Amino acid sequence: MDVVKSPSKCSTVGIQGIDWAFKGMIFALIYCSAGISGGHINPAVTFGLFLARKLSLARAVFYMVMQCL
Repeated sequence: MDVVKSPSKCSTVGIQGIDWAFKGMIFALIYCSAGISGGHINPAVTFGLFLARKLSLARAVFYMVMQCL
């Protein structure tokens, strides 16, 4: 007995379409949060900026705690 795969509604999007959608979402998230937190959406980014002496310890800790909530 053969199994016939039904056509998917998303079959034309492909991997590149998913990739571009993800990149667009990240861009929009950073753009919208840049005025509030400098666009830090990941504690690793905040920690890296702290190590590069771009953020004070208090601000870095505050950002990381808020990002993990």
